Amino acid sequence: MRTAMWLWLPMVLVLGACNGKGDGKVAAPAKEQKAAAPVKLAKEVPTEAPAAQDDPAAAADKARTDEVKAAAAAPKEDDREAARIAEEAKAPEATPPVEGRVELASFGDRHFYLDEFQAYVDTIPPYQKNEYSSFANRRDLLKGWMLQEMVAQKALEAGFDKDPRVVAAYRANLVKIFLSDAYNEDKLPEVSMKEVAARFEAERARYEVPEKVRAAHIMVKDRKRAEALLGETKKALAQPGIKPKREFGDLARKNSLDAESARRGGDLLYFAADGKLGSGEVLDKELADAAFAIKETYALSGVVRSSKGYHVVMLLDRRAAETRTLEEARDELRILLAREKLLKDREAYLAGLLKFEDWTVNAKALGDLKIGEDDDSPEAVKVRAASAAKAPNKPDTEEETEQQ
Repeated sequence: MRTAMWLWLPMVLVLGACNGKGDGKVAAPAKEQKAAAPVKLAKEVPTEAPAAQDDPAAAADKARTDEVKAAAAAPKEDDREAARIAEEAKAPEATPPVEGRVELASFGDRHFYLDEFQAYVDTIPPYQKNEYSSFANRRDLLKGWMLQEMVAQKALEAGFDKDPRVVAAYRANLVKIFLSDAYNEDKLPEVSMKEVAARFEAERARYEVPEKVRAAHIMVKDRKRAEALLGETKKALAQPGIKPKREFGDLARKNSLDAESARRGGDLLYFAADGKLGSGEVLDKELADAAFAIKETYALSGVVRSSKGYHVVMLLDRRAAETRTLEEARDELRILLAREKLLKDREAYLAGLLKFEDWTVNAKALGDLKIGEDDDSPEAVKVRAASAAKAPNKPDTEEETEQQ
């Protein structure tokens, strides 16, 4: 026990020094220290002076101060507007592409799909589609369509899909596409061989093409001038390396009195032995006979007299007569007859929708309708008013029905 006390006493001295006593006194053992009296906790002192709760003026001042603080802490109207704009400006969350559709392009949150672009491409006229065979042109076409789609979306958001002009254009295009799909060449009706044979016999002349020649001529007023031109032409054609058609054409443009053919270098195009041209005009028999009498291409006739003057003729080409058989013309005739049937079916369908012999019309309202820029002129108004006054509300003649 004594040994334990000697070991414990140095530790007490060290602890006393660490407590900053510095007086050299040794602290008494804990069991010999007098127990400290219990400490009474004081009441919590209020942060505001009690007098402020009892003083009405102080209370009013405090209330005003609280109101000012609350007003300063509240968000201002400008702040709320700025916050609203910032919120609207936030980019929307990205929308993933639609599953199962081929995404052709994208811009921000907007996706552009192959099927939509294909539908747009299908509206391009056939004669323009070849312009987009290159990749660069296809890319430009895609960019133009994407821009159109973006503008269209803005127009929809602005309510333009309800605009009467848009509705009218939509309905017109709707009808066009509807009829095109209902009566297109993929749905050609059947045509029997009996129908083909009957048409072939009725139009056999179309399939019996006579021999034709193509010739050029120079026309002048008198024989002497014609003979001089004939000699000049022969001399020019005898030169080595000359191109006969071009040389004759130059002479015709300079000398021929037939202005229409002279613009083509004297070319009369193809015609049969009866002299009938493709335009319906018929050549003088003497001119046609002279052209058919020439045996070799680019050879010349002599001087030819006709009712219009004197001619020098050059043969440009010759086509042998051609006769097509029913078998050769069958496919062409079958398609022709099928198209005619399809057109009749369409006309019958439209005629069944609205029978104009049963309709009524407000003649005055139709007359007052403004269509052209000159509709408001006094003369136009007067003429329409007179016509409307005479027009019955219900057409009673076939002529009036067709005009309506």
